[in-house]
Amino acid sequence: MPGNDNQSASTLTAEQVRQMSPRDFVQQLEMANPDNARPLIEAYLSAPMPADGRTPLHEAAARRAFRAASFLVQTGGDVNACDYSDWKTPLMDAALSGDSRIVKLLLQAGADTTRTLRDGNTTALHFATVNHHLDAFQAILNAPNASWYEHGIALLSAAERGYSDMVSPILQKRQISPDSRTGQGGNTALMTAASRGHLDVVKLLVEAGASTTLKNSAGEDVFRIAARSNQLEVLGYLGQVRPQPEVQRATEDLKNAGYTNAVAALGAHNPEQLQGLQQHFQNLRVSKSARS
Repeated sequence: MPGNDNQSASTLTAEQVRQMSPRDFVQQLEMANPDNARPLIEAYLSAPMPADGRTPLHEAAARRAFRAASFLVQTGGDVNACDYSDWKTPLMDAALSGDSRIVKLLLQAGADTTRTLRDGNTTALHFATVNHHLDAFQAILNAPNASWYEHGIALLSAAERGYSDMVSPILQKRQISPDSRTGQGGNTALMTAASRGHLDVVKLLVEAGASTTLKNSAGEDVFRIAARSNQLEVLGYLGQVRPQPEVQRATEDLKNAGYTNAVAALGAHNPEQLQGLQQHFQNLRVSKSARS
């Protein structure tokens, strides 16, 4: 029968090891000394592969078991093994759990950052980005085989969530254009950040040269998107830093579309004026709500 949590790895029989679940095996391996690690691994690998295809290295990465992961890599564990359900690799599990030590270990052993889940889009870099695991994100971003497509997906994901500390290093890599269109509906990272009011990210993208005149599949530019989302701070910033002809064109467009608040925000000359406008519009909404 499988060994219990208190049983020493040195006293386990090969049959006990073969009957262990991947979780129990990784737990035993994490506690093993170097002399016991190899026999444990050889015994476990002599058993049939689990039905879901998840290897001990998957489990070690998911459970942040660095010692076990190190033993497995040293004994030839497949760093690019895919499970059978989602095609998840150990690197993806490490990125998802946020263990940068295991991420670096796997990368040094040849883990492929370009592998995707069955959906064809989700990579290890995406997992690190959406969960805001900054150290793991940096390690994967700087891997020599990271692709421009990975960077594009990560840029959009970081912009959507307002992670300026991730947007900045992606832009600094200069592997993709800040206008990369990897999102649904033809939206750029700037459009996505503007729609959610992530002003710090908007500033980074504009300073990196992101276009404010491009339009998405619905024919909307960043001004129209910010107006529709009532992101007055974003509009106030764009009104101050973009060329006047562009701001005038946007002003006319928004005026014709009936975005009164947005037109006022575009014309704000300083943060104090913009703050006053925001308070004014908030008071109007409160007053209208009270009357209804």
